[in-house]
Amino acid sequence: MPKGTDTSTWTFEDYFAFLLVYAAEADFVIKEAERQHIIEKVGQERFVTFLGHFKDLKDVERIELIYEFKNKYCKTPEDSDKAMAEVESVLKEDEHLSATEEQILISIKRILKYDKA
Repeated sequence: MPKGTDTSTWTFEDYFAFLLVYAAEADFVIKEAERQHIIEKVGQERFVTFLGHFKDLKDVERIELIYEFKNKYCKTPEDSDKAMAEVESVLKEDEHLSATEEQILISIKRILKYDKA
């Protein structure tokens, strides 16, 4: 991770905030409805903090981070399903999924897919 992005103390709530920001940024812009949805879920301060972390990372680093923390915080199918439901709810805030958002949704589903190994 780049300097300034220390993930060693991240909690589930931090991971969740980062995941929701990642989903909302799928089409390169966080719409107001998406922003409000995330703030309702994680709070203003956490949203701003993790938006900053998100912007500091390259896309491959973002994906690696989501995968790394998936193994820590989505250990069961239920955990993965809960996280995925929230991702979908953020993306559906603007009532129309762009092609880019659809592809990000598919990618996140693949990352969060529960595997026993």
